[in-house]
Amino acid sequence: MKQFLVIIIFVFSTLAVSAQDFTYGFLIGANAYDSDISGGDLHGGDAYSAFGKDGFPLNIGVFGNYQLNQSIGVKANLFYKGNYRSIDYFSADNPGLYYDFDTYISSIQFQPLFVFDVNKEYGKGFYLMLGPGIDFKLNENNLGDEVSDVEALYNNVNIDALLGFGFTFSKVLSMEFIANYGLSNQLDSDLYETTTVGAYVNFLVNLTPLINK
Repeated sequence: MKQFLVIIIFVFSTLAVSAQDFTYGFLIGANAYDSDISGGDLHGGDAYSAFGKDGFPLNIGVFGNYQLNQSIGVKANLFYKGNYRSIDYFSADNPGLYYDFDTYISSIQFQPLFVFDVNKEYGKGFYLMLGPGIDFKLNENNLGDEVSDVEALYNNVNIDALLGFGFTFSKVLSMEFIANYGLSNQLDSDLYETTTVGAYVNFLVNLTPLINK
């Protein structure tokens, strides 16, 4: 995973130096999702950015955007995120047995996206996005005392399908809403399957006009 991130950073740096149609900056945001779990006695699977919880409460990172023509481009969001996740365990055969699996998971999210500018003036106004989301788990911290012997519930790598839209307010500021649908099983188990739907909200600051004055 470290080699993968080094390659991404190298590509960002190379494009930033060599391409006039490349813009870059930083982003902050948040996300939430809901998971349905099938196959056993686990239920729930909700997650959200860790507001009011232990851990950093926002998604924070960088983006790069490369214009191919007046309507089409490619961009990549790369950011750190910390999610509070909750799963319940209870069995119909033993109603008195109940556990609450609460975890805090930090990860790196990589979003390579195809961009279509609706008004055919790239970098101005409303645009659409489509692509995959790849999540690399950094750390998983169990927050409950009842299940302290559980080492890891979640997979190290998860893949989502992303579809969203954004709006550029000015040369510097823009905002994005990106829906995600899970393509992989989030749980590190062959006994359970997850169906995940969620969304990201990103606020982006384009540094290119500020640096290239």
